[in-house]
Amino acid sequence: MNALAEALGMSLPGSASIPAPYRERGACAYQTGKRIVDLVRQDVKPSDILTKAAFENAIAACTAIGGSTNAPIHLNAIAKHVGVKLDCDDWERVGYELPLLLNIQPAGQYLCEEYHRAGGLPGEFDHQNITLTRQPSSPN
Repeated sequence: MNALAEALGMSLPGSASIPAPYRERGACAYQTGKRIVDLVRQDVKPSDILTKAAFENAIAACTAIGGSTNAPIHLNAIAKHVGVKLDCDDWERVGYELPLLLNIQPAGQYLCEEYHRAGGLPGEFDHQNITLTRQPSSPN
């Protein structure tokens, strides 16, 4: 779900794959707190970030990383809460043709730490989505 939050634009770029014991995790938490304060001052609301395109980006990310089968339930509920129409047809339309890009445990060969070292969530989806940085995802 960390990767999906990042794909949605609701966490700082590169934050999803940081392993729990890494010092980077604490530094990222600090930077996230600073960013949230800035967003409040700018009157940026989650609904400004959580657009239909952001949810489609998260669907693509979930498919590409082999995310949880519970993800549709959670993302569809979040979308409904912010007034975005999202259903299982969207998951099929967006994700059906996408390949699985990761081979990580428990079913795969590699550790998530190696995924992090390789760059984490690639962000190679829709670069026009606005993220927590209030910038399109490509410059992040």
